[in-house]
Amino acid sequence: MYNKESNTIRKQNIKEIIEMYDNMQTLIHKSTNIFNDDDDYFFYNINDFIKNRYLSYQNNDNDIINILLQSYLPLKEVYKQENYPKDRPIIATNEELVTITKDFINKKIPTNMQQVFIDYLNEHNNIQFSKNDITNYGGVTLIDPFLKAKYIYIVRENNLMDIIKLPHELFHYVFCNYDIFTLSYYNTYYLTEIEGSFANILFGDYYYQQGTINNNFFNLSFLELYYDQISTIVTNNALLDSISKDKIRLNKLNKYLNYFDLPIFQSIDKVVDYFETPLEILIKYALGYLVAIDLYTIYQEDEELAFYLLKNLKYVKKENNIINLFRNNNITFMDDSYENLKKYVKKIERQN
Repeated sequence: MYNKESNTIRKQNIKEIIEMYDNMQTLIHKSTNIFNDDDDYFFYNINDFIKNRYLSYQNNDNDIINILLQSYLPLKEVYKQENYPKDRPIIATNEELVTITKDFINKKIPTNMQQVFIDYLNEHNNIQFSKNDITNYGGVTLIDPFLKAKYIYIVRENNLMDIIKLPHELFHYVFCNYDIFTLSYYNTYYLTEIEGSFANILFGDYYYQQGTINNNFFNLSFLELYYDQISTIVTNNALLDSISKDKIRLNKLNKYLNYFDLPIFQSIDKVVDYFETPLEILIKYALGYLVAIDLYTIYQEDEELAFYLLKNLKYVKKENNIINLFRNNNITFMDDSYENLKKYVKKIERQN
């Protein structure tokens, strides 16, 4: 296919998928880390760091960044961050993880969609469990748009987090189609973690009702993760606001952080160490969680409608005005002062 293709862009896309299969072969041999290049920045000096932060903001949609920034104060108002349970070891076979996932599907997925999930789950040749983490991911869904194939890779760590990885990736498997290269050119790229976040919230609800240890663990863990993501985005914003003549003014940065009750920096070098995750990664995970909370609120009244709206959001590929896309699909957090977020946080912390 690669050799016969004449279109330059399509040829490059085919090459990337060939490399994906090469990486899958590497996973079998478990010899090298293959998935860390896209998730970490490495800066040689402070000037490179500043330039990269500016470019990152220029390459992302300010409206999307702003609606995330504006969620911080409503979140901080209700978020207590006290007595959160820690992960703990468990003993479970791969087959038991599949059984738990099937029970989750039976109890939390609308009846009209359950068979789709079960059918995908039964494609055993496309799901791989591993005990060796060489990916920097707990799990990953790989998609081949040319041969119309999907694969799930799950890393076992023998702790509670193991049991949510398959449901999370299964939602990607079900709701991601084969337009993966199209997404990278539009703001719909930021919608790629909505289904994963929705799976996390639903599974947190399921485990709170069905679990035998640390029942509120998943709810609290993903809430804490969201707080960390939003805090980092706020700190990113503070950093850019503190730059003058290509230099970071540490006093101004720390004054900004103090106002938001966020940790301050003792030196410029520590600022560089703090920003390892690319801004666009933070955006898509934080945005996915916000949208998922609105979907969950709808789900509590009408399960089928929530999944219908999720499918609508995932169906659109070539769209930059995703805020209007949200409004057209009953997602309202940016218009109602993050009301569902505040209610959800209070509910989860009340359960603890």
